[in-house]
Amino acid sequence: MHNFSAWNETPQFRKVYAQTMELVARVRDYITEQQQTARQSQWIDTGASIAITGELSRLTSHLSSVVSWLVMHKSLHSQKITITEVIERGNHLLCELQERRSFIMGCNKESSPELCDILAQASHLYEQITHIQNQLRRRSLN
Repeated sequence: MHNFSAWNETPQFRKVYAQTMELVARVRDYITEQQQTARQSQWIDTGASIAITGELSRLTSHLSSVVSWLVMHKSLHSQKITITEVIERGNHLLCELQERRSFIMGCNKESSPELCDILAQASHLYEQITHIQNQLRRRSLN
């Protein structure tokens, strides 16, 4: 039987956690910048504004699920949740993320290079937590 309470203390988990928190802060800064630019601009391209707002909404939802996944794994460490619950809920969150992933994968012509980079980082986080979730699932079976 494995000690899963220390699972989120692995270097891999800590790295994903740090990357997620950095990306959340970057998204916050990007949204703030976009809002300030929109307020200062006298002419706003409505189509571009709607497209960017949609992208940011999907990205925010995606990051919320990633943070939920991280918090759930932190709860395992404090033994507030069982390994079985983490695997079941984690799989559910990964399914939600997979569905949203197709929405955040591409950039459109209105997307800034910074937003495209943010979207690429969010997609990479999905790949990393999927890998961690699969490792956890395999270890729980041993």
